[in-house]
Amino acid sequence: MQQVSQGLLAQYKSFFAQHPYTGVFLMLRDRMLDNLQKRNPLETHRTAESHLRSDEFQMSAFEFRVKRLLLALARKLRALTGTLGPYNAWNECCMMLVA
Repeated sequence: MQQVSQGLLAQYKSFFAQHPYTGVFLMLRDRMLDNLQKRNPLETHRTAESHLRSDEFQMSAFEFRVKRLLLALARKLRALTGTLGPYNAWNECCMMLVA
């Protein structure tokens, strides 16, 4: 589990390395689009069993959850690294990875 999260954080870091000036804007755009999609009543109230069991819906729900958890983990690591150091900050955040 820690290796997967380390890989995701490395991807997150490389995204900002590849887009040093526009990375923040691209990330904010993605977050805004995710929030709009989350609040879309046509999408959020579709409760048909065929829709909920579809591969597309399951994959989009999984990707949405991964994005939110990765962003929360990066924020928490950044906040704790200054006070606890990288190793202890990582240990503090491990319970987030189980979610």
